[in-house]
Amino acid sequence: KGTIAAAGAAEGEDGDSAGCEPRSIPTTMNEMLLRGCTLKNSNFIVGLVVYAGKATRIQMNATKTPLKVGSFDRFLNLQISLVILLQMAMCVFLAVMSYVWIVNQGQDHTYLALNYNVQGIYSNGFVQIVLNFFTFWILLSYLVPISLFVTLEIVKFWQGFIFINFDKMMKNPKTKEHAICRNSNLNEDLGRVEYIFSDKTGTLTSNEMQLRQISIKGAIYGDIGYRLEENPNDKELKALEGFDGNLARAARVMKGLPPVLDTAVHSGGSSRKIMAFHSSKPSVGTATDLGLLAENLESGWDATLGHHMTDFFTNLCLCHSLIIEDDGSYQGPSPDEVALVDAARQLGYEFRKRSQGKLTLNLLGKEVEYEILNVMEYSSDRGCMSVIARAPDGSVRLYCKGSDTKVMAKIRKGTNEKLLEETNQNLHTFACEGLRTLVLGTKLIPENEYVEWDRRYQEASCLFEGREDALDGLGLEIETDIELIGVTAIEDKLQQGVPAAIETLLDAGIRIWMITGDKQETAINIAVSCNLVKRVDSLMIINVGDADDPEARVAELMAGAESNIRAMYEKETGVAVHDLEEIPDTWQEGEFSVDGPTLNYVLASDKLKLSMAQVVARCSGVVISRSSPSQKAAVVSMMMEYEMSKAAGTSRGIRRWYRRYRRRLQGKMLSIGDGANDVAMIQTADVGIGIMGKEGRQATNSSDYAVSQFRFLVPLLLVHGNLAYYRLSRLIKYSFYKNITFAFIM
Repeated sequence: KGTIAAAGAAEGEDGDSAGCEPRSIPTTMNEMLLRGCTLKNSNFIVGLVVYAGKATRIQMNATKTPLKVGSFDRFLNLQISLVILLQMAMCVFLAVMSYVWIVNQGQDHTYLALNYNVQGIYSNGFVQIVLNFFTFWILLSYLVPISLFVTLEIVKFWQGFIFINFDKMMKNPKTKEHAICRNSNLNEDLGRVEYIFSDKTGTLTSNEMQLRQISIKGAIYGDIGYRLEENPNDKELKALEGFDGNLARAARVMKGLPPVLDTAVHSGGSSRKIMAFHSSKPSVGTATDLGLLAENLESGWDATLGHHMTDFFTNLCLCHSLIIEDDGSYQGPSPDEVALVDAARQLGYEFRKRSQGKLTLNLLGKEVEYEILNVMEYSSDRGCMSVIARAPDGSVRLYCKGSDTKVMAKIRKGTNEKLLEETNQNLHTFACEGLRTLVLGTKLIPENEYVEWDRRYQEASCLFEGREDALDGLGLEIETDIELIGVTAIEDKLQQGVPAAIETLLDAGIRIWMITGDKQETAINIAVSCNLVKRVDSLMIINVGDADDPEARVAELMAGAESNIRAMYEKETGVAVHDLEEIPDTWQEGEFSVDGPTLNYVLASDKLKLSMAQVVARCSGVVISRSSPSQKAAVVSMMMEYEMSKAAGTSRGIRRWYRRYRRRLQGKMLSIGDGANDVAMIQTADVGIGIMGKEGRQATNSSDYAVSQFRFLVPLLLVHGNLAYYRLSRLIKYSFYKNITFAFIM
């Protein structure tokens, strides 16, 4: 028997067992089966329908999809209104003139019988004028091209669902997916794009993650030229040898000392003293103090590194939410996790099996089973994922993995300063190489401390209200005083043809922005790789860092960027300007980069927003890093409003409205992304493009057009967009010419 509570806690009791007390069983997202899910490794389930219809999360979080109108539809709305006004004016003029003629001359023509009050002839002048007005309205009705709207829709449908959907040049050779036109109203706008706002991961890159290097206790390991995916037959020590000889030697030392390896893998990692030691290269005396067998300096280093390797790869094998498919491959919500666990398996540290509450690992040939006590999924507030597990020897450890800014703040106070400096330098090095980074940390938890914390955690998980906040708070509480284990560096390769596509789009006069959540150094490196940033030395980087007065610092940096733009324009053209608005729109030689925290201060100030918009409007390439989904949409809105304000200038009234109207018909904003975090940006822009990638179809379902690779933007915009604009404009001109000519002849 069971009932479901409002906040998601199921009350269960065993009706067959006497004296069994009811207990609360929390139903969280981990127990939810969403549409499309496949249930595995379960003989039976007890199912509860907890949300249905409009109470589902997707329905409650769904925002109303904005109605996007094409440029020609806006143009026709005004033109048809003007034609109707012209027709009304002509009808009024002809009706009045007809009555004047009847009164002055028509009645003299007796054969017309205009002096008799018969049908259509009235003695009341006003009634006669009204009747004549409607008569001429019917005669001139052909002036309004009503058939144009039907013809336009048919042509747009053909352009979108025939020309675009079946274009072989936009067919993915691997997945066989064609481009998809989801909103043919915007066909002509594809040929009027001025700005492209693009996500990075999965949009410019292939979203195929591969482990390239690692950092353990401040030292970088991994041959950047050795690729695990290209050597699938290399396993364990052979793969370690190719990846890094030092790691292979340390692994051999550990395998040559079975008691030491058994102790490390059965206790969840190295001892507290070894794990806290700041380097993998201790002196012989220090190695002996740490309890390591050190016949000489080199063997002491290898033994220490072997223990730290165990800490590192045990963390990778436990701190994830992957499942194992029937073919042995890993599946999970994050491609980063799949890449890390897959690489660990090839290097000899294998996640072998997941059962109810337990994970089975094979670490350098030693098979061990860990009990998973608590799983704290990733949240933006905590910035990491954590797993609390009980090792075979009964000890309890927390394994944490997340972004560098969040996890580094959780590291134990008193950690060696040199280790922190080296790790931060490694993070910077990896970012400059365009690699994605995650920081790993581990913590030994005393049994009594864990029992008390788990009691409160279980109580919080059964709360009816404020459960998520309570669980996050307890997560932040336990994720403190963590020992720094290391850093992973993952490569996400550029998609095929991205540099050439960006080069072509830039040559077409289109400004391209890359907006990503990665580190600024990583984003800049990827921008250089794909030809978005060509002059790194002159790249304007806006980053307030830890400034005491960030608002003033941002204003200072933006003033410097304005000066740089003016100086660049004067150097290139020889014309001195005192205001950025004096620089023509066709000049786009600047390159600009800003990070998310700095962007917050910019978006909070109208003056800084205007300053940034003026600068970036003169830039061909812009890189925004560490940005949130709301910031992506805010940046698009900022540039749309700036272009409108610039077009309107200081004009007022109808003239201001008309200038803004004309600007709306001209340059368009296009956003392209592949994930749910890009939906807001896609819906805010004039044209939204979804990438059919590996992060689901939410971006595609919210877009106007969908393609499988970024390079397909070139034929979509420069071929289909321009041809659609040309063909539709000719159709509209022909239709108006035909109708007006026919109406005047009549």
